[in-house]
Amino acid sequence: MARAAGDGDGVRQHAAARAAPRALDVLFEKDFAVSPLHVARQVFIVQVLPLTLGAALRAWRPAVAARLEGPFARLSNLLLLGLVPALAIALSPLIFDIGWAPFAFGVGLSACALAVGAACAGRDPGVRRAGAVAAAMRNPGLALLIAAVNEMPATVVAAVFDYAIGLTLVITAFILWQRRAA
Repeated sequence: MARAAGDGDGVRQHAAARAAPRALDVLFEKDFAVSPLHVARQVFIVQVLPLTLGAALRAWRPAVAARLEGPFARLSNLLLLGLVPALAIALSPLIFDIGWAPFAFGVGLSACALAVGAACAGRDPGVRRAGAVAAAMRNPGLALLIAAVNEMPATVVAAVFDYAIGLTLVITAFILWQRRAA
């Protein structure tokens, strides 16, 4: 089980990997499966490896890391800005077929999770913001992994993408609102 230092992300990922297929079994009356190895591989590739490499570079060559941080951040944002429209275009027929429900769920669940996270985080404004965002974050990558392992139809990928767009918009709006309020 992958675990980041002290923050419990690995435990949450493992719990989500165990709970998500069971919930899907009930909702869709299908036997879903995802092994801890599948989840560990995904968490390693998309979270642990990049963070470890970045931390190692910062410890070994702090000046190089500082110099690369800005260009890498801009590059990653540029890639994301290119990927989202490309996926939206490629998945648009499927998104129109499935309707607005995944987007609406992404917006609604994220807004509720932001409220619950802020309420549970205490009175410190910084902790409240972090708690709210942490509670609202979902792992669309885990949903896509479950869909791929279980050979789900492309409409499932479109639904996850649509949900992630709703989630992203709500969290972005919340962060911008919090910055303005601060």
